[in-house]
Amino acid sequence: LRDFATQLETKSEISEKERETLFNESETLKDKNNDLEQEITALREELTSARSYLEKQETLQSSSLETEEMLRRELEGATRDLKERQNSVVQLQKQVATLQSELSDHTAK
Repeated sequence: LRDFATQLETKSEISEKERETLFNESETLKDKNNDLEQEITALREELTSARSYLEKQETLQSSSLETEEMLRRELEGATRDLKERQNSVVQLQKQVATLQSELSDHTAK
C-alpha cells in the first residue's frame, strides 16, 4: 500500500486525506500482521510444549507396560513355584502318613 500511495503521490492523483487514510490502513495491517505473528509464535510454543509432554507420557506408558510385563512373568514364576511346593508338601504329608502307619504297625507287633 505504501508503494502504491507513493506512486499515486508522485502523480498527484490523491489528496492528502486519502494518503493519510492509506497510510493508516497500512499501519493497521502491519499491526494486525504483528499480532498474528505473535499469536502464531505463542501457538508454536504451546505445540512444542504439548509435544514434549506427550513424548514424556508415551515414555512413561512404555515403561509402565514393560514393568507390568516383567511383574506378570514374575508372578507366573512365583505361582509355579508355589504349586510345586504345595505338591511337595502333599507328597511329604503322604510320606509322613505312610511312615506313621508303618511305625504304628511296627510298634503294634
